[in-house]
Amino acid sequence: DGTIRLWEVATGQQIAIMIGGRSGWALLLADGAYKLVGEPAGSFWWVIKNVRFEPGELDGYDPTIRHIPEDAPLPLPPP
Repeated sequence: DGTIRLWEVATGQQIAIMIGGRSGWALLLADGAYKLVGEPAGSFWWVIKNVRFEPGELDGYDPTIRHIPEDAPLPLPPP
């Protein structure tokens, strides 16, 4: 499906899904956090019912969706 999935080998749990775009990529974590690298606008968005939202548009409205800055490390589960 064009995605890369990251798994915790010890537990078998999925950690994140990476989606590539035309000039960037998005990483979606299971807890609702996301990280964008490059410029994935136009190839990545949230869809709720029949409404499409660009990355960042819902950040202030839904506390379960939070942006991780490009230069920040991923909040991976402890080993």
